[in-house]
Amino acid sequence: MEKEIIKRETMERFLSECAVPKKTKNDRLYDCIWRAHRDVMVARRRQDIFVEYYKVHKDIIEKLHTFIRNTTKALTSNLLFDALSIFDVEFGAKQKIINMTLKYIVILNTYGELNIPVLEEECDCPIDSRILSCKKVNRPYIKWTSPKFDKEVYEEIKEIISKDDIGGESGLKFDFENWNNS
Repeated sequence: MEKEIIKRETMERFLSECAVPKKTKNDRLYDCIWRAHRDVMVARRRQDIFVEYYKVHKDIIEKLHTFIRNTTKALTSNLLFDALSIFDVEFGAKQKIINMTLKYIVILNTYGELNIPVLEEECDCPIDSRILSCKKVNRPYIKWTSPKFDKEVYEEIKEIISKDDIGGESGLKFDFENWNNS
């Protein structure tokens, strides 16, 4: 038997911190939400959209953090959409921060850094340019950062994803399997 030079726990911590870098010292949930927010902000190349979203980012982060910490329900995309219904931000940004937050929570749950109940089968795929361009969705002309990306377009993309998801596992599973398949 080979000697274990690098412990599994060390590798797991490294992988989880690559996915969700630590911003705070003691709150990995906050780190998940902050990283999801950063993912949204990186795509904000148009200054007007960036400024508009940035004005409410702290409120959205705080609302998500408080809601997730205080809810007794297992997390789903719909539950978090309801929690953020008070914010008037473009739909693409809202779905991205919600679904990326759930993705990061699932990752950290898997590596034992969080223990937050998530109904993975009820989590949507975070829709971004990589997913829209992947072979199975094949909608590169749709921009999730556009004001035209609304609930109707989102539902259309979810339908395409659900047809591919034969086992009915989740949109997150689709994301993990297809994000690099553009």
